[in-house]
Amino acid sequence: KLVDLGTLYVTDASNELGQVEVVAQKPLVKADIDKIEYNVKDDPDSETNSVLEMLRKVPLVTVDGEDNIKVNGSSSFKVYVNGKPNNMMSNNPTEVLKSMPANTIKHIEVITNPGPKYDAEGVGGILNIVTEGGGFEGYTVTLSGNVSNRGAGGGLFGTVQKGKLTVSGRYNYNYNNSPRSYSGGSQRATETNSDVANLDYDGSSKGDGSFQSGSLEASYEVDSLDLISASFGLWGGGNASNGGSNYLGTSPATGGRLYQYATDVHSKSSWYSIDGSVDYQRLSPSVKGRMFTLSYKINTRPQTSDSYSVYNIDEDYDSSWTDYLNRLLDLHNDGSQNTTEHTFQADYTTPIGKLHTI
Repeated sequence: KLVDLGTLYVTDASNELGQVEVVAQKPLVKADIDKIEYNVKDDPDSETNSVLEMLRKVPLVTVDGEDNIKVNGSSSFKVYVNGKPNNMMSNNPTEVLKSMPANTIKHIEVITNPGPKYDAEGVGGILNIVTEGGGFEGYTVTLSGNVSNRGAGGGLFGTVQKGKLTVSGRYNYNYNNSPRSYSGGSQRATETNSDVANLDYDGSSKGDGSFQSGSLEASYEVDSLDLISASFGLWGGGNASNGGSNYLGTSPATGGRLYQYATDVHSKSSWYSIDGSVDYQRLSPSVKGRMFTLSYKINTRPQTSDSYSVYNIDEDYDSSWTDYLNRLLDLHNDGSQNTTEHTFQADYTTPIGKLHTI
């Protein structure tokens, strides 16, 4: 039987979904058997903080109010960059990491049980800083500055990548102007013979100093298996001070003046650590994880010091103290030293089965 319903009008009542967003949170901390890894790249604070500020978040690392760093409770640790030792950072980590922007770092590894690969006997741990490489074409530049009533400083950090070549450099300089310091005191003799004297003295000194550090790193990816890298770094500084003191010797028996003289002391010193390295890395085309690395590194540490003292002796003194005062000749100390270390190293890494690596 047929039924004619005529014309039927229908309306689409479907609801459209405006937007779907899938959010995945990468873990910032990853724990392994012998190390803990903090993913600096995925932390939003890395865009504005320095590496030193990011270290406050890293497990097993503490940074106190004076920016002193401890790893696993110990202030004896080494700093590696991309798996290689870095003397500049190990010798002065606070100044160097304070001037380095965190957005250039991929992750930080805290190695609490260094194996023989790291040659780290006698240290509490290793901070391995893995830098961000690749992923962009162009350059980044970061400027920083600071000023206080004790001095001023500034720094520059930049990275340039063009094709297979990556170059990054950093320089930081700080000047410290210490306030004048004052000192004084007295010594009293327990005997009253003519061979001893009471001594009163007072003086002051004023000094200033500077610290600078810098590094330059470059890498060239020949192809997917071969990588050549080179680095240069320096840190160090100098101090200079000027001061003077007044000395008065009096008789323990009568209190009369026996002698009087003044000294002018001038000193300056400098110390530096300069290192450079060249590395060649070759990956196996057939075995994943097999790698051969050939490295050369040089480190030199020049140091200088120079100081002299001028004695101004009052001519009105007791004649029995002539021999003593004649021994107060002008003193001049001048010293310099330098140590240089060359390191040649070859590393070969290969997996054995699925669980072991030699």
